[in-house]
Amino acid sequence: MANKKSRLAFGFIAFTLLLTGCGNNQNSSSSSSEDTTSNITPPSDYEIGDYANDGGTFYEIFVRAFADSNQDGIGDLNGVKNKISYLKTLGISGLWLMPINPSPSYHGYNVSNYYGIESDYGTLNDFENLVSVANDNDISIIIDLVINHSGSDNPYFQKSAAYVTGINRSAENEPYADWYTWHEGEVTPSENLKGTYRRYQSTNWYYLANFDSSMPDFNLDSEGVRSEITNIAYYWLDKGVRGFRLDATTWFYENDHQKNIQFLSWFNTMVKSHKSDAYIVGEAWLDSADYNKLPDYYASGVDSFFYFAGSQSTGAFATGIQNTNGEWLASTLESYYNQLFASNSTALNASFLSNHDQDRSSGYAAFYQMLKRKLGASVYLLTPGIPYLYYGEEIGLKGSGADENKRLPMIWSELDKSEECTPVSGYTYDLSRQVTAGATDLLAENFSLLNHYRKVISIRNRYPGIQRAHIEALDLGRVPLMGIKLTEASLPDGEIVIVHNFNSESQTFSTNLTIADEIDTSEIRPLVDKDSITLAPYSSVVLVKGI
Repeated sequence: MANKKSRLAFGFIAFTLLLTGCGNNQNSSSSSSEDTTSNITPPSDYEIGDYANDGGTFYEIFVRAFADSNQDGIGDLNGVKNKISYLKTLGISGLWLMPINPSPSYHGYNVSNYYGIESDYGTLNDFENLVSVANDNDISIIIDLVINHSGSDNPYFQKSAAYVTGINRSAENEPYADWYTWHEGEVTPSENLKGTYRRYQSTNWYYLANFDSSMPDFNLDSEGVRSEITNIAYYWLDKGVRGFRLDATTWFYENDHQKNIQFLSWFNTMVKSHKSDAYIVGEAWLDSADYNKLPDYYASGVDSFFYFAGSQSTGAFATGIQNTNGEWLASTLESYYNQLFASNSTALNASFLSNHDQDRSSGYAAFYQMLKRKLGASVYLLTPGIPYLYYGEEIGLKGSGADENKRLPMIWSELDKSEECTPVSGYTYDLSRQVTAGATDLLAENFSLLNHYRKVISIRNRYPGIQRAHIEALDLGRVPLMGIKLTEASLPDGEIVIVHNFNSESQTFSTNLTIADEIDTSEIRPLVDKDSITLAPYSSVVLVKGI
């Protein structure tokens, strides 16, 4: 079924889209002069193509909530390994595993041992087996590397504290003295020290810990710390990981952007000197007032930073769809990508709808309607760079409020609960509101949300050049139509055009291009009539030069 394509029956004159005769910036639908809808066979499913999974889509996994292999209620590495075939069916190219190191917390962001595996998740051998199976299926793995801070129970911190506070000034502890930032006496406003300081036990010494007392910040200027970070990075690269997701990069030096970028440049060079094709993505969650500084972070050479301005219910993707304004979103994206490429010509923007720190995207007002939820997937997954999919997004998993609610168990089957995990302690979400159909159930539904994701990702896999493409917004003469031209040498004739309809009514535009792929979100094929295409509500097409 993957070969069913609608094609225009005329030659290519110029690679351009022409305005319709209906005038610019109109929201009303327009029909062609000759209705040929009856000649188009309605699709019976998404007609998903079978392409190598090299389009670059990454999938974020909270291991504790993903898949339980031994029925103890806790997700584990073997559970992830058992789902590699599912992830390949989804078309995923890579996995981002949230922290897998030993930690006293459920989330793992206060690391006790950077060389170990959280016992709830399994063993180092289990991790190596997971990497092997993933690699056999052409799926890369990156792991969360938490180097802004460690756990307070980490021996690094315990030795540093013992030496600095005078509890034990042994030769063994001395090298760790400068691994953290210490201050004798409570920090007063007049001292103008950046960050939040916490008192160490009952001493008169305070340590920098911006996020929590259990997460003391590393002193990243320390030669000892940088040497240890190098050892840790090389250790995991040698275990087969493709690279790292860096947590809290803007807090490395308390929002001192210049110093953050300098450190990231050091880290990037260090990692790629050991593994030249390593991939690094950074979390740089800036306040809106500072968001224009994010493109500067690409000057570090780090491959990707998450596009937070596109995520959440108020982000660019949801806003454009909520306002039925495809033109605005296309222009917004073009401007942002131009800024990235000005800093780093090989930048790989990391678009996403939601992650583990945000309310689930299925609850956004823009995506309450299933067709709009599908449209959101179509739009962000077909942008240049490396898009990220948060586990469960493809089944409409819900969750909002406390962090524990945003990390609820993945659902695999409505009836078979053998692999389903137990929610972590502290969740408050009403599980009676959670979706009931799981991934296995939705795979069997032709036009399910899951199969929609599979369709869109398959198109991305068909055109892997999308990853490194440059983007140009196109004026199609209609506000609800989002038109973008993607340019990259490996794409057909170096260019493709993608058009999305943000409207609840069909939209017509003139073109002399050929439909190579269609995403029939409304279960209605695009109508080709003479030199125009009528695109059904919330649907999308990929256009190429005439064949």
